[in-house]
Amino acid sequence: GARVHKEDQRLVVRHDDKIVAQIPLHELDQLVVTTDVQVTSQAIAQLLKSEVDVVYMTRGGRMLGQIEEYFIEGLTPGDTFVFGGEVVRYEALMAGRS
Repeated sequence: GARVHKEDQRLVVRHDDKIVAQIPLHELDQLVVTTDVQVTSQAIAQLLKSEVDVVYMTRGGRMLGQIEEYFIEGLTPGDTFVFGGEVVRYEALMAGRS
């Protein structure tokens, strides 16, 4: 699958170690990804700070869920929640370079 990470003020999408897209963060309103795409925590942190919605979909197009800043801000390390029908454990949200 692809990997999305943050470099400076843009998102970089890589597939098979090749850059396939570079998107300036100021041009994004929403990021929609499927379950086989890895998005780094640094990218998610920047997206949330920039008020960009992050939406997860199945490969078949069914929406699994959406991550919003108010939800993440209320979590502490070790908290668990259900996302897309799976139990997820929150570890940390780190800002900085990807």
